[in-house]
Amino acid sequence: MRILHGQRRFATAAIVAMTSGVPAAAQTTTDRIEVWGAVTRALTGPTGQVVADYSPPLPSDGVLTSHGVQTLAIETRAAVGGTGGLNVFFTPHVAMQLLVDYASFSIGGSNALYAYSIHYTSRQPPDDLPVPVAFDQTIAWPDTSGLVRQIRIGLMPRSGSAVPTG
Repeated sequence: MRILHGQRRFATAAIVAMTSGVPAAAQTTTDRIEVWGAVTRALTGPTGQVVADYSPPLPSDGVLTSHGVQTLAIETRAAVGGTGGLNVFFTPHVAMQLLVDYASFSIGGSNALYAYSIHYTSRQPPDDLPVPVAFDQTIAWPDTSGLVRQIRIGLMPRSGSAVPTG
């Protein structure tokens, strides 16, 4: 099976809300916690196609060949998601950031026919003479449809300044 990946194009527009987990009067430069979140919009998600092209081995006493092939297309549409995180500052300029990103994409796509074939030699009674048999068929396959949910989680060091409070 070959998987061919298409392009990924993301564009994000965000409305960010940031708050501090520690009251302003009690904050020091070493106990700063920031919690933030954003509503995001992705113009498109993962797209591409899956090509299944295979020749499964089948048990046989003689010559047997088999082959199957199909292409499934996947296209996504724009989606609304969310991003949020937590920054924990250990010093005024060094922190760890936990990031969680979520998006849910509607998917669809037109699929090719599923084609398969089996070719073998049969020996049937009473004379046991070889008879070639060919079986070729195509089946219409329904279009791809559904929903893809993506959740990404990251934990990373961060450098910079904490957002000052007044």
